Amino acid sequence: MIIVGWAWCAFAAPWEDRTAATIGETAGWSNKVEVGDVDGDGLIDVVFANGGDYATPGDPEDTTVFLNGGAGQPFVAAPGLLGAPTSTRAVKIRDLDQDGHNDVLVAGNWGGQARLLLGGDGGLVDASDTHLPRDPQYVGDLEVGDLDLDGDLDVVLATWGEGNPLTNDGGALGVWLNDGDGKWRADDTLADPVLIGMSWDLEVEDLDGDWDLDVVVSCKVCSGSFLFRNHGEALLVHEPDALPQWGNNYDFEAMDLDGDGDVDLVTINDGAQLGEHVLLNRGDGTFEDGTDTWLPPDAQEAWADDNVAVFLDYDQDGLPDVLIGSLNGDDRVLRNTGSRFELVTGAFEGPNSPGTLGVALADFDGDARIDVAMSQGEVTSADLLFFGVDVPPDVGPPSIGPVVAEASDGGMVVRARVHDTKSPVLTSDFSEVVLEFTDEAGPHVVPLAWYGGSAWWASVEAAGATSWQVCATDAAGNAACSPEASIELEPVDTEPPTTDDTGAAKDGCGCANGGPGSAAGLVALIGALTWRRRPAQGRGAARFAVRLP
Repeated sequence: MIIVGWAWCAFAAPWEDRTAATIGETAGWSNKVEVGDVDGDGLIDVVFANGGDYATPGDPEDTTVFLNGGAGQPFVAAPGLLGAPTSTRAVKIRDLDQDGHNDVLVAGNWGGQARLLLGGDGGLVDASDTHLPRDPQYVGDLEVGDLDLDGDLDVVLATWGEGNPLTNDGGALGVWLNDGDGKWRADDTLADPVLIGMSWDLEVEDLDGDWDLDVVVSCKVCSGSFLFRNHGEALLVHEPDALPQWGNNYDFEAMDLDGDGDVDLVTINDGAQLGEHVLLNRGDGTFEDGTDTWLPPDAQEAWADDNVAVFLDYDQDGLPDVLIGSLNGDDRVLRNTGSRFELVTGAFEGPNSPGTLGVALADFDGDARIDVAMSQGEVTSADLLFFGVDVPPDVGPPSIGPVVAEASDGGMVVRARVHDTKSPVLTSDFSEVVLEFTDEAGPHVVPLAWYGGSAWWASVEAAGATSWQVCATDAAGNAACSPEASIELEPVDTEPPTTDDTGAAKDGCGCANGGPGSAAGLVALIGALTWRRRPAQGRGAARFAVRLP
């Protein structure tokens, strides 16, 4: 095996404070921070989900949008872009209606209602009243994903219940199903009605390897966290024995830490002396405690009131590291050595950040280095932007695998786990994620669609013996492909081709918008990946190669 890449070394203050030159001094109580292209100019913007107080509603605040002005230019504040001041814990920037434009979903809290701003060529349009459930909401967090595998994006919500979330009975997991026309309806029959008290975070990810999306939910005031397994068609069943149980979990973050093809979990603040836990997937979507091995006391910061974790490849060695945001401790990195984490301090140069509640990662200035946005709340502290100056540029290829293809009526459905060693997975992390296949009609390249967590899919028409692979190029131009595989599909129909109104034969290959189809003929690939260079797309040529025998 030949590996070409960056060797790890210690960096002095890898991230430098650029707040004054970018977003300036902000005020207010910022909960989470979200990044994405809000205005469609190809640059990554920043949105702060604002509004306190801790367990009771505070004064309404603007959900602040800062539009990226480009490399070397300040961000432009866009007050009121997402509507009147409110109180929200979470904002998502996703192409929710799958029309090629990012949309913005603002969670409702303290009895308020969610907002949906649909993106388009004319800018954002408020579609809240026509596209969302209109009822009082008490949402601590929400995530987007295709829960019922019908080809459109649904929403799952961690709800607090009415009243003080520290003392009330809690709230049940919420599910909003997409009707296929970009409108969502609440369905309270889809998730077990177990009550969860004051959740600050939930994640959707395929935890058990069956390609539908499961849900894990943190809880501050419960005796443990919650796992809901997807039993098909978005039926989320609570499995209390799937996770080790500790109270005071603020956050979940999902990533394959040990390279065995299964998604593992990191939790925040639910350990001894407010430490973290590492939960290792047994391969079936149940988890065991791996903290003693992966995160021993010398890698922990005792009594730090940590709030959030995100994954990144800090040192470009191909392994997922963890960045932790803390309220009263140091914001710090846990470097993955392959078998355990090592503590890295002094990662941020600049002011203290005593109120870190949220962290988001993006390349704001187009230099292929990861930058960091931090939301600050609970104490008087402005939000912060740090630019990666002494972190190495992104030279690692995307991670692809496992991948699977199964025959469907008239073709095949392909699903893949694809990420860029970063969480959460955003479509802006990539310049392309595609299915390349060759069937009786010749070679084809078809985009895969993201459908939640790190999961992607495509449904295509194909016939006869078909070779295929999934390929991805990240935003920095690094590329990878899964090993080429083959699948036997029904041969092409010998009947004369159908014609359109002009008499011309219709194309025999294309994307289908339906569900997964029948499961005849299954090919699963979970082994080592074969990387190859592809033409550069993005800011630079592919700079990383791995050759496996």
